[in-house]
Amino acid sequence: MVAAGNRRFQAAPGRLTATNTAGNVTGTTGSIVDGLVVYHYQGDANLDGEVGPEDFGILKDNFGLDGGTTWRQGDFNNDGEVGPEDFGIMKENFGLD
Repeated sequence: MVAAGNRRFQAAPGRLTATNTAGNVTGTTGSIVDGLVVYHYQGDANLDGEVGPEDFGILKDNFGLDGGTTWRQGDFNNDGEVGPEDFGIMKENFGLD
């Protein structure tokens, strides 16, 4: 984990997450692709740079999955399932581009 100002950055395989000093995940996270960090909005399941209807469709199709789920399936809080918390994250960021 690396601290920078009021944010902390934590890397996991293929993922970089920014949290504020209270430990809450902030609105952007990043993916580590070929050694480069690519930032995207939480809720952007298809990684197209916006949180929109296509992302909602992905979350809807995978809602209720439990165990081993990924960001691209709608698991935005990285808890291993696609559920109400993930919907809340998407709802909060819906329309960002």
